[in-house]
Amino acid sequence: MGYSLAVPPGPMNALIASWALKSLKHGTAVGAGAMTADFIFMLITLAFYQEVLAAVGSRYTAIIYFAGSFFLLYIAYRIAVSRSPEGGGAGRPRGP
Repeated sequence: MGYSLAVPPGPMNALIASWALKSLKHGTAVGAGAMTADFIFMLITLAFYQEVLAAVGSRYTAIIYFAGSFFLLYIAYRIAVSRSPEGGGAGRPRGP
């Protein structure tokens, strides 16, 4: 359970696994690159929160939270009503 929460499946883990099949060195390098990018993103987010959001007060923070939640709900709605592309989707078998 802890491993599934610490390493959720996704495109980056698939890329790491793909490169790790070639060699341990390549897989480690791709994983270290992904970790570095996530760490830099975390630092930028933390700095943004401390410098901007904490300074403007909780009233604007709530507005930003609501705007973000409505945006994610909009994306979920668009995904739910989307149709598969014409000419066959991933689940359809190909003909001869």
